[in-house]
Amino acid sequence: MRLIHYTSCSPKRQSKMTYTKQQQAGRKRKNKYATLDKWFSRFIRLRDSDENGVFQCISCGKYKNFDKMDAGHLVNRRKLSVRWHPENVNGQCSSCNRFSEGAQANYAMRLGKKVCNDQIWALLSVISNTQKPYTPFDIKALQDHYRKETRRLFDLKSGEFQASHEYLVK
Repeated sequence: MRLIHYTSCSPKRQSKMTYTKQQQAGRKRKNKYATLDKWFSRFIRLRDSDENGVFQCISCGKYKNFDKMDAGHLVNRRKLSVRWHPENVNGQCSSCNRFSEGAQANYAMRLGKKVCNDQIWALLSVISNTQKPYTPFDIKALQDHYRKETRRLFDLKSGEFQASHEYLVK
């Protein structure tokens, strides 16, 4: 069975797009995680930047402004067991994260310098041993946790940074 979804491409004509049930379910799942992803990304970016909003990319080592930072995952986001695990995610410049496919080799090497190897192995064991689905209650609890942590970290930043990045805590 195919579901039909109409979108307007221009005022004069409409394009017709069809989705299978599986594709439609994927779209709903994305919406279910969007708020949690937003707060988690803000938390990571604030955690890894200094009081003036400057961070060092975990992959290339360059220092860049807060606005050029992504929350880069060592293990892909498709693995829900570690998608929101703080040790799996670090500040990464958008060019490394988006255009160099996460620069995984450099990421892993620099992460080894940042944390001990036991923590990396513990993270990898979580991936292989856990595959539980998140309930709506779990998602809401994680959202609340990262919203509070984001606000706490935001309060530690300089006044100039806070004035130019107020949107982070709204």
